[in-house]
Amino acid sequence: MNSWKQAADKLNGIVPVKDWKLISSGDLDLELTNGLPDQEVSTFNEALFSDERKSELQKGDLYPGALISPSENRVILLWEKFDGSAVYLHIDSKTDADGSRTWFLNGGVNRIGN
Repeated sequence: MNSWKQAADKLNGIVPVKDWKLISSGDLDLELTNGLPDQEVSTFNEALFSDERKSELQKGDLYPGALISPSENRVILLWEKFDGSAVYLHIDSKTDADGSRTWFLNGGVNRIGN
C-alpha cells in the first residue's frame, strides 16, 4: 500500500488524483466491475489486461494498485518498478449511442521518474 501511495503522490503532480480511491488492482472486481453489465466488464478487462500492461510488467516490479475516479468513469492502473520508478496506464470509459459504456486504454504506458 505504501508503494501505491508513493506512486499516487508522484502521479498527483501530473494528473489530479487526490480525491480518487486507491485500491489493490486485484480488488477492481469488488470495487467497480461486479455491478456492471457483462459487456461493459468485458471491455474493462480487455483494457486492464492489455498488451501494453503485459509488456511493461517485469520481474521485480511490485503488484499494481488502481485509482478509481470519484465518478467511476476512469481508472488509473499504477505500480512501482524494480528500479524505483513508477508507471501508470489510463483506462477511461465512454458512453455509446445506445447508452451502454465501453472501457478503453487511453494512451500507452506512462513512466514517472524516481
